[in-house]
Parts: sequence; structure tokens; C-alpha cells
Amino acid sequence: LYFSMLLSQTEKDYLAAELAALSQKMLEQSTLQYEALTGTKWESAAERNVAFFAVGALLQDDTTAVPDAVRETVSREVERIYDAEGIQTCTLTAEFMDYSQYKPRGNYVGDETLERYFRAMMWYGQINFTQKNDSLNRSALLMTLAMLDTDFDTWEKIYTVTSFFAGASDDLGYYEYEPAIEEAYGGIPGAYTLATDEKAYARFVELVGQ
Repeated sequence: LYFSMLLSQTEKDYLAAELAALSQKMLEQSTLQYEALTGTKWESAAERNVAFFAVGALLQDDTTAVPDAVRETVSREVERIYDAEGIQTCTLTAEFMDYSQYKPRGNYVGDETLERYFRAMMWYGQINFTQKNDSLNRSALLMTLAMLDTDFDTWEKIYTVTSFFAGASDDLGYYEYEPAIEEAYGGIPGAYTLATDEKAYARFVELVGQ
């Protein structure tokens, strides 16, 4: 009971606001990436990230401005999340997702802040940017770069606290992707380098696959 209370209060008093702010920042940076990479091999991956963070931000703040390019996708996903009616194909990944998992439960039920936080965290945890899918893999790379350009400290704070309570993630994440990007590209690449240097991208894929 004490563990549950401590987790609930930590999420409500600290992590919910941090996550909402981070979601907005990642949405803004992902939108800038999309604008810079439109017309390149990276366009679909960048657009997916805009939708991904738009959903996360909108789940926490109804006033979030959703870019026109992803408005329909975001609206569909948010509706499914609130309906929480079972397994359907996720628009962002074309993979099956169990939307019933988005129904708040336990200590999250009945508190608006915690219910919003629950849905957003579930959304971020449910989407798998698998390496076997090239477009999803590019999305993961772009997401890592966006983190560097926004507020890595906030992400790390959230990750550290949630890992303490629930355990560290088994999936590859920022700590694995960022060094691979730097080694493959010889530093942190900008939009032009991403759009033109496919050899470096191939090297990145090789590194994260090891």
C-alpha cells in the first residue's frame, strides 16, 4: 500500500507535469524535423514522429495544436485510446495493438491528472519502433536526435524514477541509440546529412543491430 501511494503521489505531483512539458517539446522538434526532411527518404519517419508525439501531448492537454499533416491520424488514435475496446491495427505502425490496455486502472482511476498521465505513458510504452522495419528504425533515430535538441534531462529524470519503481526497459533506447548515431555519422547529424548520407545510416543500422 505504501509503495502504491508513493508511486501515485510521485506521478501526480511531479512526473505528470514533466511528461506533459516534454511531450510538447518533442512535438515541436519533431515538426521541425518533418519540415526539414519533407521530400527525402526520411519524410514518412519524420511524419510518424509528429503524429506519435501529437497523440501523447493531446492525451495530456486537450488544447494541443495538432499539425494538419497528421490531424486525421492523431484523431483516430486518440479516439481508439479513449474507447479502449480491444485489438486493432495501429495507424502509425500497421501493427496490432490492444487498445483495452489504455483503460485506467488501480490508483489511476478517478483522478484526471493520473488518468491522463496513465494513457500517455501507456501510449509511449506500447509503440514499438522495431529495427526490422526501416521506416520505424529511422523514426527511432530521429526521435533520439529530437531528444538531444529539446530536454534530455527531463526525459532522463522521468526514466530514472519510473525505472526505480517498475524496472528498466528491456528495449533499446536513448542510451543505446545516441552513441551509435555519433559513431556512424562522426557526430550529431543535421537534416542535410541525414538526407544525403545513406552510408552512415547503414552503419547506424549495423551498430544498433549488434
